[in-house]
Amino acid sequence: LTRDPLGERNAQTSGKTQKQITTSSVIEITSVKSKNLTRDKSKLVTYPVPHNAAVQIYNYKSKKARIIFGPELVMLGPDEQFTLLSLSGNVPKKPNQIQTICLLLGPDFFTDVIVIETADHARLSLRLSYNWHFELNKNDEKEATKLFSVPD
Repeated sequence: LTRDPLGERNAQTSGKTQKQITTSSVIEITSVKSKNLTRDKSKLVTYPVPHNAAVQIYNYKSKKARIIFGPELVMLGPDEQFTLLSLSGNVPKKPNQIQTICLLLGPDFFTDVIVIETADHARLSLRLSYNWHFELNKNDEKEATKLFSVPD
């Protein structure tokens, strides 16, 4: 993980499309792989969880997940892996456009286009903008697991 998860949030305001961001991310990963780096077994896998974000870590031996809220540095155990999230993106919204391990909790906004048809078969295209944020008790484990239990 070599890029900032918050950098993608304002892609449309910077003039880049989601496809350009995804392409540049793939190029970064490919360039790292092409350097033939060997794994250093003495180093830990870490990830800095940004402020007001959540990451789910799954332990596949104990079959339990833990959720970490930022800002915090996450260190994976030997039997742990990050839960990958597939989120909708673009305008109008399309599923599985954003692949991330970090769920931003807001406040933020998004825009969507919804096409509706009236009783007399007139079609309307509505552009909606929402301000949103997640309201949850970070100390309640049951409530925190709900963040990662709903498909996008």
